[in-house]
Amino acid sequence: MKILLQAPIFTSSGYGEHSRLVLRSLLNLNSDELDIYLEPLNWGRTSWANTDKQLSKFAMALQVKNEIYVRQSENKPEYDVQIRVGIPNEFEKRAPYSVCVTAGIETDRVSPNWVLKTHQGIDKIIVPSRHAKKGFVDTFYDARDDKGNEFKLGCRCPVDVVPYPFKDIEPTELNLDLETSFNFLCVAMFGPRKNLENTVQWFLEEFKEDPDVGLVLKVSKGRASHIDRESTMQTLKKLVNQSKDTHKCRVYLLHGNLTDAEMMGLYSNSKIDAIVSTTHGEGFG
Repeated sequence: MKILLQAPIFTSSGYGEHSRLVLRSLLNLNSDELDIYLEPLNWGRTSWANTDKQLSKFAMALQVKNEIYVRQSENKPEYDVQIRVGIPNEFEKRAPYSVCVTAGIETDRVSPNWVLKTHQGIDKIIVPSRHAKKGFVDTFYDARDDKGNEFKLGCRCPVDVVPYPFKDIEPTELNLDLETSFNFLCVAMFGPRKNLENTVQWFLEEFKEDPDVGLVLKVSKGRASHIDRESTMQTLKKLVNQSKDTHKCRVYLLHGNLTDAEMMGLYSNSKIDAIVSTTHGEGFG
């Protein structure tokens, strides 16, 4: 059985992590009947950086294998199953049976374009939570066919819930050089949904008179480069300087790729007292 995995598997992103979970799951089946091919995708502006070197090496071999197969097939390769990790509106059918693995949406309904894709080739959707599933199965839109007949347009394919597994990780301790005794942590990437501008503004307004409170921002604009760090720093300085009042609280920038163990060490660090999030919507699982 030829399986095409289309996924942002090399990217430093949530969907990149989700993609690596899917590949590990396929490999753990340990079946000689599975013939896996990989088409790596981009995910926004995020960089291609994966700390799992062994999995990356294996994934690159599957990518080369697929490129050879595409050339030998004169750009008309045939697969039995397609698994695409990402958002449904980017889906294009490439196999008789197609699965879309998606985080879904944080609201109570999905886009009409997502629903349409379940009528245009998606045979199954896999999501990480019951909340995400509910968004698909409970969404209906008023529609009209070519003959003018009105009907309710809903999700056509089954939706399965596969929760994200718990990782048993030994944390790597980070030496955070913080001058404040109570510190909030915010982990996000600059973009409208994450609402970082208001996070900084509201923090400064609330704690402007308290020199013992800090906000640690594990943020970027999508990449782990020096250019991204400088741009992120300038944006944060501008946000801080926009504050009309002088403030005694502190804002710290933590930039760059961290391993799972380092992220665990950040969350469990003795100098981090609370996590703050003011995002417009956040995923489950």
